[in-house]
Amino acid sequence: MTAQVESERSSVDIIVLVLNEASHLENLIADIDGMRRPWLELSVTFVEGGSTDGTRELLEKLSHRCPYIRVIDNPGANKSRGLNQAIEITSGQYIAWLGAHASYPSDYLVSLIKAMHDYHADAVGGILEQAPAARLIAKAIVTVNGSRFGAGNAAYRTGADAPREVDTVFPGFWRRETVVRLGGFNEGLLRAQDREFSARLRARGGRIMIIPWVRMTYHGRTSLLQHLRWMFVGGKWVFRAAGVAGPGLLGVRNIIPLAFFGTLIGGFVAGRWFPEAPAISLIVLGIYAAGALLESLRAAIHTQDARLIAILPPVYFATHAAYAAGSVRGLRWFVPSLFRRFKSGGEPA
Repeated sequence: MTAQVESERSSVDIIVLVLNEASHLENLIADIDGMRRPWLELSVTFVEGGSTDGTRELLEKLSHRCPYIRVIDNPGANKSRGLNQAIEITSGQYIAWLGAHASYPSDYLVSLIKAMHDYHADAVGGILEQAPAARLIAKAIVTVNGSRFGAGNAAYRTGADAPREVDTVFPGFWRRETVVRLGGFNEGLLRAQDREFSARLRARGGRIMIIPWVRMTYHGRTSLLQHLRWMFVGGKWVFRAAGVAGPGLLGVRNIIPLAFFGTLIGGFVAGRWFPEAPAISLIVLGIYAAGALLESLRAAIHTQDARLIAILPPVYFATHAAYAAGSVRGLRWFVPSLFRRFKSGGEPA
């Protein structure tokens, strides 16, 4: 199938949303240059959200050096609006959303195009591997983001044994006709717009495939405070996106943190009226602690760093607490939308 793909000219429009990414741009452009093929026409649109670190100036220089680069402004850094703007001014067969914080292999696009054909998919994506970290807290964050205990059943983070259908991929690779047919990305969502788009795609019979041999390396957050803030915002916006797309958008990984802390806190509160309720909370907490400790032991053995046994359990707990707190905020939009949807017979609110 690779020979067939290479015998047909293809065009890919790469979209990169940037905000204060100057330190990553040179490496990203080098990765994109490595993806070029004689039969593959590439364009790269950088959507600039108002950077203050020289990102815009560096992009202007790079665009003179690389004629396939263009730069557009996205005041306010609304990701959905930026994606839609880039889609409107491009015309390639495929759309690839790339993150500036990641490194990509030279066969990244070729592999995704081939997978799109082989599996008759409407969207495909690979595995987002976490870049190794040196500092202990950064190493803990990397472990949490790449483990099933930390990230749940998000295949694009935790991996897959074989190509299979999933609820979403990130970053995404789509046929242009699919994105246009669905009306692009919801500009009312500042985060989780990819999840909401994937939910719409699947609701209309679309097929989203994870391709395990397509891998990129993500250079993520190394500050615990930044990581927890990111988790809080993620929890809030995925529930807001579910308010738009419907409860089917939510996966087990999105619900468990809220259910866990709800049970934990609810049991202790209910102890005022039901004396046995706190015991249930303690049992749930004990099961969680045992799971966190087991995952920490596995990580310590895998990395040969015994310090993770002590640091990982509280980082797991803080991560899930931040996500649950964000989810509570997201319920402000999700619950009213769910009632409106119920009253309208299941139609989107």
